[in-house]
Amino acid sequence: MKKISFSLIVLFFLGLSTIQSQNKSIKNGVKWVDTNGNKVHANGGNIINHNGIYYIIGEDYSYSKTGYQGVNLYASKDLINWEFKNKIIDRNTNPDIKNGTRFTERSSLLFNPNTNQFVIWAHYEDKKYKTREAAIFYSNTIDGKYTFHKSLKPFGNDSLDCNVFRDGNEAYFISEDRNAGDLKLYKLSADFLDVVEVTASIVNNGTYKEAPVIFKKNDTYFLLASELTGWNPNQGSYTYSNSLKKGWANWKKFGGKITYDTQPTAVITINGIKETSFYYVGDRWQDPSNSLAKNIICPLYVNTTNKTISLKYVPEFTINQKTGSWKIYDESIYIPQDNWKLVAVSSEAKNFPATNAFDNDTNTIWHSNWLKKSDSFPYEIIIDLGKKYDVTGFVYIPRLDDEFYGIIRNFELYLSEDGNNWGNPVAAEALSYWSKILFKKTTAKFIKFVAKSEIMNNANSASIAEIKLITSN
Repeated sequence: MKKISFSLIVLFFLGLSTIQSQNKSIKNGVKWVDTNGNKVHANGGNIINHNGIYYIIGEDYSYSKTGYQGVNLYASKDLINWEFKNKIIDRNTNPDIKNGTRFTERSSLLFNPNTNQFVIWAHYEDKKYKTREAAIFYSNTIDGKYTFHKSLKPFGNDSLDCNVFRDGNEAYFISEDRNAGDLKLYKLSADFLDVVEVTASIVNNGTYKEAPVIFKKNDTYFLLASELTGWNPNQGSYTYSNSLKKGWANWKKFGGKITYDTQPTAVITINGIKETSFYYVGDRWQDPSNSLAKNIICPLYVNTTNKTISLKYVPEFTINQKTGSWKIYDESIYIPQDNWKLVAVSSEAKNFPATNAFDNDTNTIWHSNWLKKSDSFPYEIIIDLGKKYDVTGFVYIPRLDDEFYGIIRNFELYLSEDGNNWGNPVAAEALSYWSKILFKKTTAKFIKFVAKSEIMNNANSASIAEIKLITSN
């Protein structure tokens, strides 16, 4: 009887621990961890919903010394808590991957209702990016080991960044044709394992496009893409048509000047009882490196009457899977800014004073003096909090006016009780766009924020919309 009681108690607390360890919200700009506490490694993450479960697949660069490890698959019921299912493509999938001469990028997953098979199309490349092919893999189960089917240049065309799109029982593959300077849309065979036609050649309006994503609302097809700027982020573009074959409109812009430091990888459609909502999925390959890259999900507003889309960056939120609606989520306790005072700033531009960084208004910004050539990194701001607090984290909110100048990448944060003795930084790393960083509880009356570089690495300025401090009090 004692053994049974003890076992029940242990099981109860294990269950309680599992419940407590579950995430409660979608968090952008932070490291996602799976239900085992390990980082979600799904670079270029492509998300689909199959039988009420969301699946994300993406490249695994978890070991930076050895590079590409294959393709991981994770499952979730809520887009919040992700369970690792399998490394569905690995170094043993075929000889070329095993010997390191080939790797995949932008892996995209399809379910074929005609064959009940799961099919992956991916960019299949060599280290010098000269191959420019697509590769096809298949499996009888979504989380099984996938078999390499073949690689090809569709109808002899270059194939780089790519994606897939299913329209009823038909499916399509879209990829960048670098040689032609356009995006090629191909109809797939009934088994989804080959191309049967060039459905459309979508012109780029003078700028190369990559990272294509197709989705549909009502009778309108939308195509998202990113411009070709290497590792640096850029403003997203979109076009639309009532037909996949023709009528694609001139490209328009969305998502601010750097699309919140992302490239598109997928669009999730949730058909709720209250509304049909859309969510943009993006990746950050260099945040701060391939092995630490992040996945992003944000609400996407789609207007089929005006043929417009707009992307809203939300750092933390929840989605009601039943209704389709979303709401902001934030359980943090913030230190009030009412009594904060500026002690010192190393540089500030006219009309953009350092006090804007803590005025509780995200529409105003502090900006270093870009007109004074002698001002350069590192920039620092010292603030008196008015009294001592137990500080457990901080939030960096970047400028929200769609510009990117001065958005900070590398930083250091120091805390002090007297404003003289600073010690080591309590946080020092690369910032994501709109970052929340937690650390060990530290008592402080003063903070010193040091900006060391900016997001594009080609300017010598820094800016802040708001610095917020988190407390456990």
